[in-house]
Amino acid sequence: MHQEQNSKPVALWLDDSVAQEFTIRDYLVRHIEEEADDQFEVKLFGDIDEAIEFVIRNAHRVFMFIQDSTRFNPGKIIPAWKKLRPTRSPDIGFRSHQGDSCTYVVDAFTPIAGAVFAGFSFGKDERDLITSWGKRDPRILLADKMRLSFGDRSTGEESGFKRIGLTQLHRWQQLDTNPPRSTESIIVAPLAEELAALCGARHQLLDRLTPRQFEELIAGLFRNHGFDVHLTACTRDGGYDIVAATHTSLSRETILIEVKHFAPNRPVGVGVVRALYGVTKLRDASRGILATSSYVSRDAKREFSRVIPWEIDLVEREQILEWCTKYLTELLTDEEDTEQGDPNRPADAVD
Repeated sequence: MHQEQNSKPVALWLDDSVAQEFTIRDYLVRHIEEEADDQFEVKLFGDIDEAIEFVIRNAHRVFMFIQDSTRFNPGKIIPAWKKLRPTRSPDIGFRSHQGDSCTYVVDAFTPIAGAVFAGFSFGKDERDLITSWGKRDPRILLADKMRLSFGDRSTGEESGFKRIGLTQLHRWQQLDTNPPRSTESIIVAPLAEELAALCGARHQLLDRLTPRQFEELIAGLFRNHGFDVHLTACTRDGGYDIVAATHTSLSRETILIEVKHFAPNRPVGVGVVRALYGVTKLRDASRGILATSSYVSRDAKREFSRVIPWEIDLVEREQILEWCTKYLTELLTDEEDTEQGDPNRPADAVD
């Protein structure tokens, strides 16, 4: 995915309570960055979906995660991803939210970044797990939240954030790009359905996808509409990117889909529509579909209006985002139904 221009290493801090207290937050972030001699910056988030968006944009410079023990809100993205591809995450934090972050965010996007668990509410089993895990994996660390944030103010000792941060920063800078992964979590790179859920939760991330990821997203959306789909080779330039087919006892339909991943303000021109119409006729396909992350120009729509309506369909940005949002909502509704039917779920559980 596309990267932002800033290259300074980032320590990402996930903490609901600190993120909501503006005075404390601003003091801590400024103080930590000054302590570290501006060698890295600190980004503090209370919203996990916002944090995931930042990581996707800046995975190349996130060297450390700090996770509080009681993050109550799991957001929308990770629960949707868990529904799509259940996997065993480390059982850490409130309702395992911190363990889920390790699997679906840290290991998926920044597998060489440190994961520091800091909070007041980790139970003995969780502490034992983190400690034993850390002995085998130098990324993992259990830290005291107060000493991490403030240090020992009675002695003037520097904050643990500076000490841990610089240690993790130096480790991160020296590591190979393909380090061995821990056995506690499984690497999960987003697939087509995960991308749909991601864009449903954070619409602006549609523009961060690579052209190939956008093709995979469109293929996944059509697959979820009941089509058999096949992506063409990345190097092919034959006027279409995806073949979608439906087969029933009464009919067979083959659709050629041309995908254009353009910036929101860059229209798709008339030449693309003409080329798609031509290749649809050449391949004797049932119809063609143009799917774009932007919009179709007036000239192209005028050209489209001259053909038989069911020969060419136009799918623009807003419709794609609508599909993604609907898909995410369906996943989360299924998740809520599953939890409500769980006899082991506490009656007063907090989401």
